[in-house]
Amino acid sequence: MPESDRPDLAAGIPQEALAPGQMIEGTYEGGRVLLARVEDRFYAVGGVCTHYGAPLCEGLLAGKPVLCPWHHARFDLESGRATAPPALSGLQRYPVIVESGRVRILGP
Repeated sequence: MPESDRPDLAAGIPQEALAPGQMIEGTYEGGRVLLARVEDRFYAVGGVCTHYGAPLCEGLLAGKPVLCPWHHARFDLESGRATAPPALSGLQRYPVIVESGRVRILGP
């Protein structure tokens, strides 16, 4: 997705824009961030796999784990921790807040 099409997650998106089980790629201070909704909770982590840089928004959301689309590295959305190889390290985690119907992230 071109950078210009990615929402600025510091400004936020409408809560209803992301249904349970969905994820999108946005930006925070120029970096790529994955925003996912699992049931009624939102999680935000770095948007690229630490193995080869695959866009995690193209991966598979399986509850709280997200799987890389290229080599199936697995990351925990709650902690950002890498839980299966070939991931080299965990992902940056961002606090998420929901207020006035908007979901936005705060600094790491």
